Amino acid sequence: HNGNIGNIPLVGPAVVPVRPDLEYYAYPRFNYQYHVADPITGDFKHHGEERDGPNVRGSYALLEPNGSIRHVHYIADVNGFRANVHRTPGAHVPGPGPVRAPVPA
Repeated sequence: HNGNIGNIPLVGPAVVPVRPDLEYYAYPRFNYQYHVADPITGDFKHHGEERDGPNVRGSYALLEPNGSIRHVHYIADVNGFRANVHRTPGAHVPGPGPVRAPVPA
């Protein structure tokens, strides 16, 4: 390879220099939560999580097809990921909503 593309010579450095004088320190912090309640699809769930540096805590719950609710509380830190899971049986499962005919365009 002669350093050309067709008849156009390649010009410029092959490597972009790195600036060793820049330090990057990130201490991640966030928290969020969301809820879904859709009687048409039967999708019912919620999730919340917070992070403070290397430590993450959260929980979520969802409606399972058999009507039970799965609850999960979790922690992730230097000791690994740990979750506590339990189910509440016999929850009322709302049926799907009515099917609507498409509207002609």
